[in-house]
Amino acid sequence: MMEGVDKSFGAVVFVGYHAKAGTPNAILEHTSTGNVVDFSINGVSLPEAGYNALVAGLYDVPVVFAGKGLASLAVLLALELVLVPLTLIFFDATDTVSLGALALVLLLHTVGLAELGTLFGAVASRLGRGEALLAILLLPAATPLLLSAVQCTKGALAGDPLSENARWMLVTAGCDVLYFLVALLVFESVLEEG
Repeated sequence: MMEGVDKSFGAVVFVGYHAKAGTPNAILEHTSTGNVVDFSINGVSLPEAGYNALVAGLYDVPVVFAGKGLASLAVLLALELVLVPLTLIFFDATDTVSLGALALVLLLHTVGLAELGTLFGAVASRLGRGEALLAILLLPAATPLLLSAVQCTKGALAGDPLSENARWMLVTAGCDVLYFLVALLVFESVLEEG
C-alpha cells in the first residue's frame, strides 16, 4: 500500500484501516493477505498501519492517522440524520426549529465528540481497561461540549438565531480546536507507550 512513497511527500494519511488479525470482536480483522497471523518487529505485534508507517518513516514522511476519527464522525452524523428528524416529528417540534442553526450546532458538537472519543478510545485500548475507563476519562473532558450542546440545541429548537448562543458556539469551536490539537500532540505517544 505504500508503493511510490518517497521524500517528496509532505505526509501520508491512513484512512479506514481495519483491525489486525486476532483482534477480539473486530470486523474483518486480518493482516495483509493469505494466512498471516501476526507481523512482529522486535517482539512488537503490528497491524498493517504499523508497518506502513515504518515504510513512511524510512523516508521521513509523517503519518496522519485519520481513519478512526473520520469513521466515528461518519457514524455519529449518520445516526443524527436518522434520529434528529424522527425526534422532531415525535416531539412535534417542526414548527419552531431553525434547521440551519440546528445542523450547525449538531455538526460542531459532533466533531468535538468524535475527536474526544477517538483520542480517549486509543488511550483506553492501550491501557487495556476497555469501555469502563473510556467512560471515566471521556465524561469530564466532554462536559463543556455537552453543556454547550444542550444550550445551543435548546436555542435552535426554539427558533432563536445563532447569535443568541454565540458564546456557547465559541466554547464549542474552542473545544473542537483544543481537542484536535491535543490529539495531534499526544496521539503518537499514546500509540508508542506500553
